[in-house]
Amino acid sequence: MQRTVFISYASPDLTWAKVIALHCETAGDRVILQAKDFLPGGNFVSQINSAIASSQKVVLVLSPDYFTSKWTELEWTSVLAYTLKCRTIDMIPLIVRPCIVPPLLAGVTFVDLCNLTGEALAHGLTGALGGAPTNGSTRELNRVAEFSDQELSRIICQARSFLRQNRLAAVPRSSMDGIVASIVGQDRAGLIVELLVARQFLSTDRAGGIKLGTRSIEIS
Repeated sequence: MQRTVFISYASPDLTWAKVIALHCETAGDRVILQAKDFLPGGNFVSQINSAIASSQKVVLVLSPDYFTSKWTELEWTSVLAYTLKCRTIDMIPLIVRPCIVPPLLAGVTFVDLCNLTGEALAHGLTGALGGAPTNGSTRELNRVAEFSDQELSRIICQARSFLRQNRLAAVPRSSMDGIVASIVGQDRAGLIVELLVARQFLSTDRAGGIKLGTRSIEIS
């Protein structure tokens, strides 16, 4: 029987959410993901409520950013209340980046995906969500998990220097891919640019160009 899975995530972890969605869809589940299913201009709270009420599983993609967002706080507290009252929804918290979990969630069993790679990462996700790992989902999981914030910050520091040296405020996406490819190689450049935008090291302007984001750069 097809299940409906709502994936709750903070914007910087959109790439993780997409990979988790791929795994669920490969297993035959219907996925509700804000990025593709919430209508622009719609009542956001109403759409969250509808997504939770229509789901049999809710996956929480946990990270430091998850617990600083008021919208994800609304989502996980609503799910927690719903599960305690109705017990018709399975809440599955997945830790994708190290974070401090609020006391209200302390009694919930977590799946820690941090520092897992290869088959261990794929099977960790399979154990939490069911289904079976596929070559596609395993490959994407490994690519996403490969880069920590610190590693990404080192890349963006070099990209930032390029923009400043050439006095550029923004460049086309293809050009940013090329800048990053010169640092890490062509095969990983596109994914890394997506992660840099998702984690707010980079941002997009109204013309679709890529520019420096709002997130501070911390390199130890």
